Amino acid sequence: MNNIKRLSRAELACELITMPDAPATADATVSYAAGGASIPPPLDAQVSRKLSVARELLLRDLAVTMRKRPVMSSPIAAREWLDPHKSI
Repeated sequence: MNNIKRLSRAELACELITMPDAPATADATVSYAAGGASIPPPLDAQVSRKLSVARELLLRDLAVTMRKRPVMSSPIAAREWLDPHKSI
């Protein structure tokens, strides 16, 4: 598996939308329907990888958004953010 941080946005998007292997998905469905609560390890690894890819895409988008404008654009915004945190 490639290092997620080194992949381009296009590569991440392609990896995220590709369908998993049909036999692994079918086996998981049969196992779940038969009362097996656990997900087979290969499918679990695929789900974990997809979640990691989605997380990387979201973090990249958030970083771009945060670079465009100040996070706390006014004293009122800072106060609103701090109010719930006063009791901590």
